[in-house]
Amino acid sequence: MNRRRKKLPKFVQSQLDGLDLIALHLNSIPHWDKNHELHSIWSKMEGIISTMTDQPPSEKEEKRGTTILTQSHWSPNKRYLLPGMAISGFNFHAKKNPVSLIISRQKSKTGVIEISAGHETTSLMQSALFFLWSFYFQDKGWERLKRCPQCRQWFVDKTRNKKKDRCSPHCTWQWWSRDRRKKLNHRINGSKKRKED
Repeated sequence: MNRRRKKLPKFVQSQLDGLDLIALHLNSIPHWDKNHELHSIWSKMEGIISTMTDQPPSEKEEKRGTTILTQSHWSPNKRYLLPGMAISGFNFHAKKNPVSLIISRQKSKTGVIEISAGHETTSLMQSALFFLWSFYFQDKGWERLKRCPQCRQWFVDKTRNKKKDRCSPHCTWQWWSRDRRKKLNHRINGSKKRKED
């Protein structure tokens, strides 16, 4: 029986597209020159987003001390999930870089008048903040934007139950290593290892 998967509603798809764009910018941070304005802006956005995730930082990040703020607020229930810090960080930058909301009216090629909602920005920081406000903080976008614990790339979890842990099957295969399987007493080479009493 050939079942066709239902298409996501337009507003959900546009939200996922917006989250994809945020992930793209976050993954581009290491490639930009440190003196570049985009590097500075999206590093600040990454700081806000990182405090909203329950995924711990990598060993390399802990050694660099880039997540000392989140480490000091460790919680046994939700490790590193600090919505209060993310909200205050966002609001701090938003007050310094206010965005003007506008409604525009234009004639389409067919002559029909179209009304669209948007924003008026004069800086890259305003655009970045607007993207976070529109796609990350609206409709619980933070539940879908995640960081892969294996390759440390940001990705959008597009599954229905939002339970995807890694960005790709390749990262899952790398994570599910022989040592990890051995520790969890899983099958190795077709035979199940018995626990010793």
